[in-house]
Amino acid sequence: TDSEGTSAAWRSLLRAAALTNEAVRLQHDDGRTRYEGDAVDVAMARAADSADAVEDADLHSDIVHETPYEPELRYSMTIRRDADGTLTQYVKGAPDSIIAMSTSMIDDGGARVDVDAEGLHAMNMRMGEKGLRVIAVASRTIASEADLDDAINPSGLCFLGVEGMLDPPRPGVREAIEDCRKAGIEVKMITGDHPVTAKAIGDRLGLSHTDDAITGAEMLTLDDEQLRSRLRKTSIAARVSPQDKLRIVEALQDEGETVAVTGDGVNDAPALKAASVGISMGESGTDVAREASDVVLTDDNFVTITKAVAQGRVTFKAIRGSAFFLLSTAVAAMIAVGVNVVSEMPLLFMPLQMLWINIVTNGVQDIALAFEPGQGDELDRPPRRRTEGLLSSALWGRTAVCGLWMGVAILVVFRFMIDRGYDVLAARTMVLTLLVLFNFFMAMSARSETKSVFRVNPLANPVLLVASLVALAVHAGAMYVPVMASVLGMTPMTGAQWAACWGVALTVLVFSEGDKAIRAFLARRGHDSARSGMRALARRLRRTIIGMIRTEGR
Repeated sequence: TDSEGTSAAWRSLLRAAALTNEAVRLQHDDGRTRYEGDAVDVAMARAADSADAVEDADLHSDIVHETPYEPELRYSMTIRRDADGTLTQYVKGAPDSIIAMSTSMIDDGGARVDVDAEGLHAMNMRMGEKGLRVIAVASRTIASEADLDDAINPSGLCFLGVEGMLDPPRPGVREAIEDCRKAGIEVKMITGDHPVTAKAIGDRLGLSHTDDAITGAEMLTLDDEQLRSRLRKTSIAARVSPQDKLRIVEALQDEGETVAVTGDGVNDAPALKAASVGISMGESGTDVAREASDVVLTDDNFVTITKAVAQGRVTFKAIRGSAFFLLSTAVAAMIAVGVNVVSEMPLLFMPLQMLWINIVTNGVQDIALAFEPGQGDELDRPPRRRTEGLLSSALWGRTAVCGLWMGVAILVVFRFMIDRGYDVLAARTMVLTLLVLFNFFMAMSARSETKSVFRVNPLANPVLLVASLVALAVHAGAMYVPVMASVLGMTPMTGAQWAACWGVALTVLVFSEGDKAIRAFLARRGHDSARSGMRALARRLRRTIIGMIRTEGR
C-alpha cells in the first residue's frame, strides 16, 4: 500500500506477532537466519524479519510474563518491558478469541477506533473460505506494575489485524486420499482451525462429507452414541482440544474401527497413544509425540502412509500365499500317507523321501513366494475383517479341496501302478514325482488369491520361477544318478510316465483356478451367497472324492 498510516499499522501488526512468538532464530556464519519451532510461529517471525518490522532490541527485551499457546486458551500472550520501562502486552491467536478481548482496532488510515466485531468476523470468514489459517494479533500498554495481575487474563486490547497463512497440501496428497478411499480407509481431518478454513482445506484435499464439520463446542453437547453417529457423517473435526481428539479416537474404536492417528505436537500425544497405530512426524514432530507413537514418519508426508499400506498388503499377500502353499501340500501328504498306513497297500513314501520333498521343493518354493511383487491392485480392495486369520475362508476351502484332490490322486496312481504289476520302487518314484509336480503347480497358483495363474506374469517373480525349475531339475537328476537314486529309493522314469505325471499334476489347477474363476464370477454378479455356494460345492466335491476312495479301497 502507498498509505503511510496503513504501512505503519502493518508493521505494528508484524512486530506484535514477532514479540509473542516461540520461534527460535539461529544465525549462520554467512549471515543467513534459520528458524526452528512451530510452523505458525516460524512463518510470523519470518514475515516480521522480511519487512524489517522488528529489531534486535525488541526481541531481547525483558519478558515479564509469558503464556504459551494452548488449545483450550486458543491464544498466546507475552508481556514485555521496553528499554524505557514501558510494559506492553502482545497477544495472538484465534480471531474470534482475540476479537472478544479487544475494545478498539486500527482502521485503514492507522487511527484507533472502536472495534467492529461484526466486520472482523466477516473478514475472518472470507479468509477462511480461501483455505487460509487466520491468526489475529492485538496489544495494549499496561499502565503500571500494579496492573500486571489483571493483564494475565487479556482484555481491553487494541486489535492490530490478522495474518493469513496458506499451507498447501503436498503434491500427491489428494491422490493418496483417493487411494485410501478405494482401499477402504476413511480419512478424517482433526484440526484446531476454524470450521470454515477446515472445510476449504477438506474440499481441496477431496475429503468426503465436508459440509457438516463437527466442532469441539458441539462435542460438549453430545453423548458417546450421538458422537459416533456424527462421526459417521462427517470427515472434519474443527476447533478441537486434545481431549476432543482422544474422545474421537475412542468413539471410532468403540465402533469397531482400526484407527490410525497422525500428529506432531505434545497435545497430540494422548490420541497417538490411544490409537491402534500412532504415527508421529519425524521432521517437525516433538519428542513427546514420537515417544507416544508406534511409527515415526521420517519425511512428514501423508503419501508415504498410503505407500506403506500398499507395501504392507503386498507383504501380507506373500505370507498368505506361502502359508496356503505349505498347508495345501501338507494336507495332500497327510491324507495320502494317512490312508496308506491304514490300508493294505505297500508303504507309500520312505521317511527319507518325505524329507527330500520338504527340502528340495517346499523348503525352496515357500521362501521364493515371499519375493512375490505387488500386482498394482493392493489399494483397490477393502481391508480384511479383523476376525479373519492368516488365511481367508476362501483359501481355507481351497486348501481343503486341493489338498484332498492331490492326496486322492497320489493314492489312486500308486494303487494303479501296484495293480498293474509295477514294483514298489517304480510306484514310489512315480508318486513322489507327482507330489513334486503338484507342489510346482500349487506354488504357481499361490502367487495370487484372486487372479488366475494364467494371467500372472511368470517373469514377475524370477526367484520363484528359477527356484521351481531348479527343484524340478534336481529331483529329475537325482533319479538318474545311481548313487542318489539308490539313497532316495528312486528309479528312472520313462517318457510316458513323465507325461502321465504332468497330466495328473495339471488337474489340481482345475480346482484352484476354478475356485478363483467361480468366486470372481459371483463377485461380478454381486451375489452375497458366494461363500455359502462355495461351501456347498466343497461339500459335494468332498462327498464325491470320499466315494472314490471307498470304491478304490474295495
